[in-house]
Amino acid sequence: MASLLRSRFVRGLLAFFFIVSALLVGWLAVSMLAEGANGHGSFAGNAFLIGFGVLLLVLTPIIFIVGIINWKKASQPDTQDLNK
Repeated sequence: MASLLRSRFVRGLLAFFFIVSALLVGWLAVSMLAEGANGHGSFAGNAFLIGFGVLLLVLTPIIFIVGIINWKKASQPDTQDLNK
């Protein structure tokens, strides 16, 4: 199992999932902010949507950076494979 997690394909797939999830979370944040700013609901509901949208908007670059770091690690060969 450990060798499977060290494979380039799995590391690249993990990085791809992080980047796609960052884009989806960013899209969700923008749509929550738009819905909260629309003003059709109650004040408390709109405040919750805007607050949660801002929280997701802050998390989006963090998730994207983690995905890029994993992608960079996936592109480099594993040092344990070089020693064999």
